[in-house]
Amino acid sequence: MLDRAADLDARIAVDGLTVPGSQGQPVAHPLLGVAAGVRSLILGLANDCAFTPAGRRRLGIEVKAQPTVTALERMVAGRNGGSTR
Repeated sequence: MLDRAADLDARIAVDGLTVPGSQGQPVAHPLLGVAAGVRSLILGLANDCAFTPAGRRRLGIEVKAQPTVTALERMVAGRNGGSTR
């Protein structure tokens, strides 16, 4: 599925977001809808397989908040010998 999404993105990148319509007017690329459908399917499968926090919650798997350390905080910690403050 991810390969298909990448192929669709590549084709849209080549053709552009719009293509000529039947009367020459610009219309949305028809593959935009297909790409959105593929992405929706991927997200649904990820939720069903508990690959997302929402999917894990739905299955009753405990979701623990992970501490977020920014790149800047890591850089500062390295300069201060490991302390982020």
